[in-house]
Amino acid sequence: MEWEFIQKTTATLLLPSAAIVSFVVVGKLVYAEIGKLINKKEEVPDVTPGAHPLAAILYHLFQLLAFGAIAFIIMRLKLFFTPHLCAFVSLLASKEIFAFLNINRRRGLVVLLLAVMTIQGQANIREQMNIIGEFNNANHEALIEWIRAETPPSAVFAGSMPVCASVKLSAERPIVNHPHYEDAGLRNRTHRVYQIYSRKPPEEIHGTLREMGVDYVVIEGNWCRQRAKVGCSMGELWDDDDRENAESEQFCETVLEQNVPEPFSRAFRNDAYLVLRVESRDK
Repeated sequence: MEWEFIQKTTATLLLPSAAIVSFVVVGKLVYAEIGKLINKKEEVPDVTPGAHPLAAILYHLFQLLAFGAIAFIIMRLKLFFTPHLCAFVSLLASKEIFAFLNINRRRGLVVLLLAVMTIQGQANIREQMNIIGEFNNANHEALIEWIRAETPPSAVFAGSMPVCASVKLSAERPIVNHPHYEDAGLRNRTHRVYQIYSRKPPEEIHGTLREMGVDYVVIEGNWCRQRAKVGCSMGELWDDDDRENAESEQFCETVLEQNVPEPFSRAFRNDAYLVLRVESRDK
């Protein structure tokens, strides 16, 4: 979870309001349980369903804490945490939780909170509305247009996670890997696809792709040649992972700079992308 999320939910009073409600709920629960221990009169406890008046609210509190822990670990999953925060804050209007406030004070508290939230909320909306961006990538657009025009709808594609995501979304073609990297199976599939940037023999890479059902594989020149930091290029990473072939030529360099080895064939190329057709061995 990024610090910006905490700042914004605090500025809109969402996080502080949820903390107040949680504190009151825990306080009432502790007070009720202590009261039962002190004034215990019944010999047989009441175990009927819904006997505890705060059972449902306590469940939502635990669920909120669970969503918060998940959002802290995986930033994107704050999409579960934020709506639950809003739902939990709505308990500020509960006469059961805030019974120590009369109805007029509860209503006044809710109206005041909404008014203060609106101030920062409007600022957040204006900030988002002022973001004017435009995606312009001629090479990428040419790739997508070629896929839509020249490949059958059933053609299966492989490549880097960002490219595969756009192939699925914009070209509506099946893919074998995408950026859902929390899934172990998808991470393994992506690792196998990224053999195209390794030094493994072309025959082994072809066998892996055919086993995965791939018809076309997209190779990006900047991924193949990028040298951002020492030890961080795709070739260097594969050298650590596959020491057996560390002295061989990188597959992507071979197909970008020289002839494409069989059983691959070149299907499309521009300044940024090379698409290889993964031919069947019996062709």
